[in-house]
This record gives sequence, C-alpha cells and structure tokens, in this order.
Amino acid sequence: GTVFQSVTGVATTVLLARNLGPTGFGLLSVVLALVFVVSGLADIGFTASIIRFGSPAIMQGRDIRHLHTVFLLLRVAASATVGVVVAVAGRWLFPSLQLPPQLAWLAGVAAAAGVSMAVGSHFVTILQVARNQRGIALVRSGASALRLLAYSTLALAHGLSFDSALVVALVAIPLEMALA
Repeated sequence: GTVFQSVTGVATTVLLARNLGPTGFGLLSVVLALVFVVSGLADIGFTASIIRFGSPAIMQGRDIRHLHTVFLLLRVAASATVGVVVAVAGRWLFPSLQLPPQLAWLAGVAAAAGVSMAVGSHFVTILQVARNQRGIALVRSGASALRLLAYSTLALAHGLSFDSALVVALVAIPLEMALA
C-alpha cells in the first residue's frame, strides 16, 4: 500500500507539473508546503505519545476513548495555533513565500487544511494503535489513486488549472489522512 501510494504521488506530481506550468505548480507547491508545515509542527510528539500510551492499553483490553479525546483536543489546539500563526504572519515567518498580494488568502486556506490534516492524522494514529496497519496503508493508497484519477480526468477534459488542482488537493489530502 505504501509503495503504491508513493508511485501515485510521483505520477500526480508529474501530471500537475506538466499541466499547471511553472507558475501554477510553484504556487500549488507553496500552498501544500504550508499545509504540511501546519500539520507537521502541530504534531510535537502527539503521534508517538498516543502509540506509547494507547498500544499497551489496547493490548490489556482497556478503553482508550479518554486518551483519544485528550490527544485530539491537544492536536486541534496545537494545529489551530500554528495555523493562525501561518495565516497571519506567514509572510514574515517565511520570507521566501512570494505569494502575490491578491493570493495572500491562500495562506489562510493552507492553514485551515493543515488543521484538517492534523485531525485526520490523529484518527489514523488511533486506528493504527487499535487496528491492522497494513489495511490502513491499502485504503490510503486507494485514496491516493482516486486523487490521481481526479487530476487525470481534469487534465483529459482540459479543466486542470491551478484552481481545480488546489480544490482537489485541499479536499483529497486531508481526506486521505483521515481514511482508514
């Protein structure tokens, strides 16, 4: 599943780069980088902590709902904080962010998607603690194949633009993170 997801990721990147051109692909890459910055910075060890405390509890047959709720709230708070900082101060924090003024709203959209992705990551971690990890990888690889199919369909219909690619990415990536 993980190998298939990597292959579809490469195919998606090539498809987007060829169809969006340097400007559109570069802009989409900046937005996605911000999504991953928000999601990644917001983790601050929560994934490892859930696995560390949740796995033994599951193995002993104990309920982990309380642990799940506490870590979900912590992750939402952390990702929302990072998201607000990125959305409000992104230009000053990341001087290489060369978003044109008319597209400054993309930082806010990316921050919101990053929060969504952090929440999805939390649920994937809970499922990894409680269920079969191989099955999760297969489901997520199927979701990445659907994302590639969406981009391919748009490209064939000559409808793959920066806007349509952004919509697909901001819906599909957090959804992939939450699927399992």
